[in-house]
Amino acid sequence: MTTSNEKSYFDLHITGLGYLNRIREVKPKKGDSFLACDIAALNG
Repeated sequence: MTTSNEKSYFDLHITGLGYLNRIREVKPKKGDSFLACDIAALNG
């Protein structure tokens, strides 16, 4: 079994209302830092 070190990304396109919570920079011990957040989306 081989492992892939390829970086992957995705774009989220939606129509509606939501909130971004806990926006933060994550600094792992190994690898590059990155931004992370929680998304609270409202439906209806």
